[in-house]
Amino acid sequence: MRLLFLAPLAFILAACQSSGGLGSGGDSPMSSGASTSGECAAAQFQNLVGTSADSVNRSSLPSGTRVLRPTTPMTPDYRPDRMNVYIDDSGRVEKVVCG
Repeated sequence: MRLLFLAPLAFILAACQSSGGLGSGGDSPMSSGASTSGECAAAQFQNLVGTSADSVNRSSLPSGTRVLRPTTPMTPDYRPDRMNVYIDDSGRVEKVVCG
């Protein structure tokens, strides 16, 4: 009778176990596209601030760059290797930052 009670409990506990940890050697979101310093290239693109968003050549931006307008939904996660280009209400680049 005890075995009938413990068997489902073992399955429940096994289902709650994580499939990988931080040191599992798998790809993390931070590992792809990160520079060696872990920072994005925002400093190299500060010349975009004040320019029209329409004039920004998106193909020249680093892979994974987010161009964010005031109504653009975005995830709140911070990634130091990702560049964010913020566009203001008038359609001009407001700031270029990592995150």
